[in-house]
Amino acid sequence: FMVHHAIWDGWSFDIFFEELNIIYSALLKNTEPQFSRNPEVTYADYTLWLQQSIDEGRFDSQLKFWKAKLQGPLPVLELPADFKRPITASHEGATFPFQLSPEQASNLRAYAKAQGTSLFNVLLTAFKVTLSRYCNLDDIIVGSPVRARNNPKLLQTIGYFVNTVALRSHVKLSDSFEGVLKQVTRNCLEAFDNQDLPFQVVLNNVDYARDSGRTAIFQTFFSYQDVNNREAIINGYPYTQINIDKASTHTDLDLWVKANDKKIEGAFE
Repeated sequence: FMVHHAIWDGWSFDIFFEELNIIYSALLKNTEPQFSRNPEVTYADYTLWLQQSIDEGRFDSQLKFWKAKLQGPLPVLELPADFKRPITASHEGATFPFQLSPEQASNLRAYAKAQGTSLFNVLLTAFKVTLSRYCNLDDIIVGSPVRARNNPKLLQTIGYFVNTVALRSHVKLSDSFEGVLKQVTRNCLEAFDNQDLPFQVVLNNVDYARDSGRTAIFQTFFSYQDVNNREAIINGYPYTQINIDKASTHTDLDLWVKANDKKIEGAFE
């Protein structure tokens, strides 16, 4: 089954299946389900707190950060395309999946560890370098989702908490990959430190060119999920998540990656 993002996020799926496993197993045994972890706050509590925090200026330092980070003129990504860009974006698209070999995945993890960074940062840097090369652009902004559950009390609450951050980096193809990686890593850490302010508030407070044929601020999106902690078992029986091809895309080019200890897979959309 599929639940719309207006209701909950990817983290909520993990909570749901964890609780479904407990309830289903208890029903088979004709016992009461016993939950080791319970929600400490409701989603309604969270939304009220978030709005109050915005109104009372608790995120003013984060807004100041994003205003400085997204000072114009903002770069516009021009991907080489076969057809002329429509006046209004249709968001029609296709999915091109891929899966790295075990050797490639192992080499990437080893490289990230040797560089003192994460697999997320290595893959994002490779994506940015590729975009810079094909678009002949040294100022690259990529949108990326963050779980926005920094408060431990939110970890067991089902709802839509995900926020978006704009990851901006200056990429010089004359620099080494390691040099670009360090900059991207630093940019990501700064952005994640300021991830609580809703992206819509950022949009309302920064200056950018409105264009019905493009997404605002960034034209590409990178999503990464570490799925090592997904147990994928219900009453002792494993289940498998199936990736469904989409005929649409959020931006000009979306890239998503899922990684665990056994494989790295993803898709361009």
